[in-house]
Amino acid sequence: MLYIFHVDTGTTITFDIKLALQSVAQLKEAIERECGVAAAQQVLLMSGGESLEPNARVCSYSAGTDTNPIYLFSKSAIESPLPPMPSIDYGSGEFWRAFFSAYRARD
Repeated sequence: MLYIFHVDTGTTITFDIKLALQSVAQLKEAIERECGVAAAQQVLLMSGGESLEPNARVCSYSAGTDTNPIYLFSKSAIESPLPPMPSIDYGSGEFWRAFFSAYRARD
């Protein structure tokens, strides 16, 4: 798996490892299809702040693993006066109904 951490939302996106053999520009296109951030609005960085160059192959960088992902920033979020909204998954409503029912039963 190829791991991309979307900093603006706090989520990790995974891709097939075969994408690591492609160019960074092709990775940006795949990210656009997956999460809707236009390729031109993406900033991809490695740990330490090095920018990924569009014509380089993804595998030429020592990043993209679960412990060292590629970091995705959106230029529109960087330039916005408002902070980005994190993507939080609280689970299904069914889970919470059961949780609160069990909690009330203890009273």
